[in-house]
Amino acid sequence: MATVKSANRVFVLAMSIGLAACGGGGSSGSGSTSGSPINSVGIWSGRTDTNPPDFPLIVVRPTGEAWIFNSDAFSIQGFGLLTLSESGNSNQSTSGKYFSSRDGLLQISMEGTALKDSSFGGTFRFSSLNGSTTYSTTFVNSSNLNFTPIARTWDVGSSFTLAIQSTGAFSASDTSGCQINGNINPTNEGYSIGTVTAATNSSCRIASTSLTGLLYSNGGSIWMALVPPSKDNSYLFYSRVCSNNTTYPGVDFTWSCM
Repeated sequence: MATVKSANRVFVLAMSIGLAACGGGGSSGSGSTSGSPINSVGIWSGRTDTNPPDFPLIVVRPTGEAWIFNSDAFSIQGFGLLTLSESGNSNQSTSGKYFSSRDGLLQISMEGTALKDSSFGGTFRFSSLNGSTTYSTTFVNSSNLNFTPIARTWDVGSSFTLAIQSTGAFSASDTSGCQINGNINPTNEGYSIGTVTAATNSSCRIASTSLTGLLYSNGGSIWMALVPPSKDNSYLFYSRVCSNNTTYPGVDFTWSCM
């Protein structure tokens, strides 16, 4: 597991990034879900019932594409990618991929209940671990992605730097010669996210490959996840600055900031 040493830092995790799974049933939830999400669309931030808790950030797009970015009080834990359907207030996903810093590549599914622009809670299930964890989140108000506050070079982590331009073009490079070049395209869905397309050079761990992904930013922090077409490996970039410090009752975030 990668330990956070600096708040303004990019974290790159390979094929791994984990919601701590408690023992329990590994089957997905029941119920009929066939419609595209409405109530669950948006950005959601909260915590799990584990001790200590994790703090998932969930992004649900109108297409049903759902991304889970996860951290605990000390480190970046991982991200997941799956497809979500909705019936009334109830949500259920197909099986997706979760890249865990602790457990590697996992199968994940999720179910829950969403109140539009208010709350979203339920269960993450990890069939390969025969485990599950409960999550509860609240809606995060945001607007379409704005490049102005994030157009900068984000500090290094795991030997990487990430430079984002005001046009949405970006490049990430490390000390071994890996270069990832790409573009961030705002979705204009009313939330501070952008779809990402990129390509790696021959020196990268995922060599000479096209990548797709998602970026989320609140202006003071960024999450960017990238996967190849096979979705069997990944890059995850995370960085934040002082003004984006987050507090939770009873939890001391020890991450430093510049």
